Formats: sequence, structure tokens, C-alpha cells
Amino acid sequence: MKLIKLLFAAMMALALVAAQTGNQDDCGFMFHDDGSVDVSRPDGSPRTLQLGEFSINQSNGSLTVNKEGEPDNGATITPPPCGDQGGGQDGGPPTCDVCGYTFAGEGDHHGHCDKCDFVFTSDNDQHGHCDQCDYVFSGEGDHHGHCDKCDFVFTSDNDQHGHCDQCDYVFSGEGDRHGHCDKCDHIYNSDDDRHGHCDHEGCDFVGNSDADWQNHHHDDGGGDHGDGGGPPPNNHWDGNCGALCSGMGDYYLDSDGDGNAEDGPYATWDHDADGNPVDCGCGDGGQGPMFEDVDANADGVIDREEARAFFGQDEEGNPNPDFDQKFDETDTNGDGVVDHAEFEAAGPDDGGNGGGDPNNN
Repeated sequence: MKLIKLLFAAMMALALVAAQTGNQDDCGFMFHDDGSVDVSRPDGSPRTLQLGEFSINQSNGSLTVNKEGEPDNGATITPPPCGDQGGGQDGGPPTCDVCGYTFAGEGDHHGHCDKCDFVFTSDNDQHGHCDQCDYVFSGEGDHHGHCDKCDFVFTSDNDQHGHCDQCDYVFSGEGDRHGHCDKCDHIYNSDDDRHGHCDHEGCDFVGNSDADWQNHHHDDGGGDHGDGGGPPPNNHWDGNCGALCSGMGDYYLDSDGDGNAEDGPYATWDHDADGNPVDCGCGDGGQGPMFEDVDANADGVIDREEARAFFGQDEEGNPNPDFDQKFDETDTNGDGVVDHAEFEAAGPDDGGNGGGDPNNN
């Protein structure tokens, strides 16, 4: 008797399957010729139940799952509405195989992240996962990243982190002046670093301070060290006069006798402690006034009237008729004033300084 009941139930199921298979274009579950049926799991993922793994409720056409291990074993599933065909099959609108979402048509970018439960809704979604850590990108403008040489993590396109390509130094940010000299092993650390190598042919001088460079010269560029030739000065008189005669405003001394002028700078002075004008001679035998004596207003140039006060009269106090001509000859660039270089360049026969007298006296 039990066997007869089982055979009867199977025959009824096959009859219902045959009926639904013949009408599957209209409504109900999607049955196959072998009696299996397509039924989605509770999470929306597809599956196929074989004959014997389900039973049909004839009263309403619902289906009861009878398969051990299925999450909905024993549950009753109502048939899809007519025309749905289980979600997207045989002409129906496609559905998401993860959640059952029904796609709206072309341009619908619904989707699921394969690493988390994020759901994409647009092709402009910037969601993503870093492949080196568990960071989740938040969208456009997210500059998260990893340094390829250390464990530093970038968070902005303004990050100044970096590694020196010549040593193991790590740059700390804007204003970091670390660098290497291309001629020696000196390392720069600031904009104030005065290290450098003289580029004069044949010179191996290396400077490391302002004082070094102020006292290093070549004959074709203003003398050697200190006063324009020979050893640097070792007393204030020679240092002062050397600077004055070279048109410099300060001087250095070789106070320890090592041949280098590193003691200074000292400001030049054109009058001694008693207020008397300093007469350095500047190569002219001591003749004539100093530039500073003639430059009465100390503005760095000698105008015509300042020069006239010294050179505008002869020894008897009479106006010198050649004064203006001599002044113009001394003013070689024609700017109306005599600068220090023009003053020094003028010899006794040319007018101006040279320690001489523009009146040729």
C-alpha cells in the first residue's frame, strides 16, 4: 500500500510538471524535461532541484524543498508570478544572481563588490580596496597609497615624502633642502649652506662660509685673498687700506698667520681715531684726496659740485677753466656722477682721482 501511495504521488508530480512545463512561457516555476526545477536560494543564488528533492502542493502550485543541506529545507516557495519565469529567463527582465535585484535596462550598473557587501549603483562609483592593506577607497580625490621603499602611507597628493637616490635619507616635506655636492661628499641641509667649489680654471678652492667666498678672489676677478694680491693683511691698517683701494666696504685679517683671512669682517674707515682723513695712497704715492673725502654726502658717488669743491680752483684759488672738461672725461659712462671705479681709474693726467688732481696740478 505504501508503495502504491508513493507511485501515485510521483505520478501526480510528473503530471503537474508536465502541465507546468507545457505552460512555462506564461507563469510558474521553470521545469525541465527531466522533472528538475530551477528555484533560487534565499540569498538569490540559482540552483536546480532534482525530482524527489521537492514536492508540489496541488492546491496553490507552491513548492516545498525536501533536500538535506539546503538552507531552506522544508520551506515552501510560492511560484513566481506569471510572466516572471523565476527572474529573467525566457524573455523576462534579468535579475541579479546575488540578491535578486531586477535590472531596469541598459545603463543599470547594479553590482556587488567581491570583497565586501558594497553595492554598486553607477559606473562612476569609486569604491575599491587597497591591494596592500585593508583600506577602502572613499571616492574621487582619495590619494591613499604606499611608498615602494618603506612603510609610509600616502594620504594626499601634497605628501612630500620621498627617498634620496644617493643615500638612505628620507625627505620630510616642503622646505627640506637635503642634497649632495656633485664634486665631493658634502651634504647640503639648508638654503644657508655656503659650501661650494671655485669654478676658476686650475683652482681647487672649497668654500664653506660667506667669509670664505668674500676673501677668495682671482687676479682676473679682483685680486687674490684679502687686499688684491700677495698674502692677506695681518693688521687693521693694511686691511682697511686694501679694502678702500679695492672699493670694498669691509675687510678680513689673517690674525693667526695661517695664510687665510678669516678674522672679520671689519667695516672700512676713512678717518682715524683723531678725525684725520686716512690717506692710503691706493698706488698713487699718496697724492690727492680719498674718494670718501670728495664724496661729501657719502652717497657712494661724486657729483659735479662735490668735485668742484676739491678740484674747481687752481693753487691760487682761481676757477679752473678745464674743470668741467676733466670731470666729463672722468665720468666715462656719462651718467653725470663719478663712481668709485671711475675715480680710481682716472690718473693724474686724466683728471678724477688716481690720487691726482683733475686740474693737472
